[in-house]
Amino acid sequence: MTPTISIIGATYAGNKGAAGMLTAAILKLKKQLPKDTSYRVFSLYPEKDRLLKQAGVEIVSLRLLPLVLVMPLLAFLFVLLRHIPGFRKIPLRYQPLRALAESDILLDLSGISFVDGRVLTLVYNVCCVLPALLVHVPVVKMSQALGPFNSFLNRRLAKIVLSRIELIFARGTGTSEYLRELGLVNWKQSADLAFLLDHNENSDTLEALIQKAERSVIIGVSPSQVLETYCIKAGHDYLGELSSVINSVADRTGAHVVILAHSNLGAGSRSRNNDYHVCMKLYELCQKQNTILLLDDRSPEELRSIISECDVFIASRFHSMISAIYTHVPVMVTSWSHKYLEVMAEFGLDNYVAELQDITEESLAEMLTSIIDNRFVISQKMKERLPEVCESARIQIDEVVKLLSSRRYPKPGGTAKKLYEQLYSSVFRTCALGHSSSESIKQFCASGGLVSALLSERMANGSSDGALVANLRITEEGPVPETILVERSMDVYKYAGSIYSDFNHVDGILNILNGKKGRFDIVALPCQIRMIKKYVDSNEHIADRTGLYIGLWCGHATERKLLLDLLKKWHVSLSTIKSFRYRKGHWRGYSEIQFQDDSCLKKRFSRNYGLFQNLYVDCSQRCFSCSDHFAEKADISFGDCWLRTQKREKQKETMALSFSDKGDDAIRLLEKSDSVRISRLDPVFAVQAQKRAVIWHTFNTKARSKLAGIFKLNIHSNLEITPRINDYLAAIMILAAYRVFNSRMRFVLLRLPWWVLYPFMAVQKLMLNR
Repeated sequence: MTPTISIIGATYAGNKGAAGMLTAAILKLKKQLPKDTSYRVFSLYPEKDRLLKQAGVEIVSLRLLPLVLVMPLLAFLFVLLRHIPGFRKIPLRYQPLRALAESDILLDLSGISFVDGRVLTLVYNVCCVLPALLVHVPVVKMSQALGPFNSFLNRRLAKIVLSRIELIFARGTGTSEYLRELGLVNWKQSADLAFLLDHNENSDTLEALIQKAERSVIIGVSPSQVLETYCIKAGHDYLGELSSVINSVADRTGAHVVILAHSNLGAGSRSRNNDYHVCMKLYELCQKQNTILLLDDRSPEELRSIISECDVFIASRFHSMISAIYTHVPVMVTSWSHKYLEVMAEFGLDNYVAELQDITEESLAEMLTSIIDNRFVISQKMKERLPEVCESARIQIDEVVKLLSSRRYPKPGGTAKKLYEQLYSSVFRTCALGHSSSESIKQFCASGGLVSALLSERMANGSSDGALVANLRITEEGPVPETILVERSMDVYKYAGSIYSDFNHVDGILNILNGKKGRFDIVALPCQIRMIKKYVDSNEHIADRTGLYIGLWCGHATERKLLLDLLKKWHVSLSTIKSFRYRKGHWRGYSEIQFQDDSCLKKRFSRNYGLFQNLYVDCSQRCFSCSDHFAEKADISFGDCWLRTQKREKQKETMALSFSDKGDDAIRLLEKSDSVRISRLDPVFAVQAQKRAVIWHTFNTKARSKLAGIFKLNIHSNLEITPRINDYLAAIMILAAYRVFNSRMRFVLLRLPWWVLYPFMAVQKLMLNR
């Protein structure tokens, strides 16, 4: 089921700060969500936004009056009529409400909301989210400033509305404290979304207008109509004092001044979201010979590029401040709200914030002189702090993806949750689900191709010199597993696909590590990862040759003789085989044999190799004692996503779990890759997707260890858990099948019709599913 994301509180036209948040949010969400995800923006300026929007975004017209009057009333009507057949759909005939009701989530990108002293804006803030709450669409308020909540009306409405929001992202410590005082717990702190917006670093907009040789400094200025209104009420001559300071500094230093409108609706509109007129006024007050006025309607990325060319910046618009910080341009701020100070404080620049009562010619002149004199030190300070802040902003995207995933997939059952809490809650770090969009990789992969994509990306960016992987070599004696070193990223896809036959992969890897210099990623089974790491820890000379440890989730390994016996059963001559794939295709898929004469034989996996594998025929004996399904000693591990909803998906996907900082970095690398579609999930879904295998490795291992003597096997388990009755029953069936398929009856049993063996396997799996 394809998710639909609706967005409100930001438009492409008008306020370019909001447009920057909107652009960044959609770009980053597209990176992590399925390609066919729908994006809807509820717009106050639908005609302009349809011209400016990103590709694949639907603009839903919702002007101010319909937003504050029609939508809430119809949403209330929907609630009243929802249990009356034939009437519940009447309110949904209004297209904006229908578009909202069809959404999986609503993201509110309002930059600031629920603030004392802004009654009309408070009505707008409530109406942005109330209809969604009434039609049961979860709402996330993306990073924004909220509070204070001192006035009775604001406090009551904030308590009622915000407590029903799915998740609120507080933009700074001030907002966090206000939300804490209000008694809310449904919030997290995260930096502004605009920190995720890229810009064109090669822009030369200003250089085309100003020759560097003719000036000492470029001072950028972004005035604000909102601040102008506040200053008039407070009795401050905002523009007069600002222009006086700018002119004085320009006279003294020979600086050029660039005035730009960061919120722009053009000359024909007067609005708090339109800085066109306030920019004109400031320009008239500044010296014309060294001042440039930019009133073009530019994109957020273009504005950020222009700001990046300034030497210092004076920001009255919040997101012009963000752009200056992002591009390491020293910035001073004239502010009317705590939202400016809490962000500047993150960079240790709170001394360069002039709050409303401090906007005087003397304080502004002192601040501007200081920032010019110390601009190189300030720029370095911003550069050092920026990566951490950008990572904080990225949290919002991850959380939205998680919320969407939780609606896309069924909630994990009680058994999976108990297993996760009992065994893995302190082990798993990050969980993700996705697939490679590269056709060359998808063609050969048994699942989503994330392992191949990760290896390719790391080789391409120089993080590794190659990858140690398993390969299936075709010989006169049939398919033979082997260890190989892949040293070119373009060759990775050739060796994609699962290999289910057991072999001595550990010795193959260690031989290559001992014989060749370089830094190589290692792909292996959980037990193999453990053995390799133990060897490397005691042989320091090869420690620097190991890159990323990549584990493959493993139900168990199967001896090669099962494959050879099945090839005989299928009347396949080993010398005629050109290539073999254990599993291809969607869901369970099929095994495929390509012959020398280019003919092909396909065998349904679940009725052939997969059936016998699930009966644990020829299971490697060490696997009966194994309790590590997810390769917990690896940096990152991958496996199949056996969630029921995957049956409906066109593309099979791979799950990933990280266990270390390097594993987290690997998931972030996949998220940045253009050839991968990946989204984050609650780690409990990994247990849900592999529930039977998890039980097999834990409770059933303990049961097998207690029954091993009956079957003359040596099985041990150090797990401190108590097997249940169903675990003992499953263990008896598994060990009995293992023994009988290794008896004289093997020839006959391997040739029984699949439907004779399948019920036995199904009952065994049922015992493992509880």
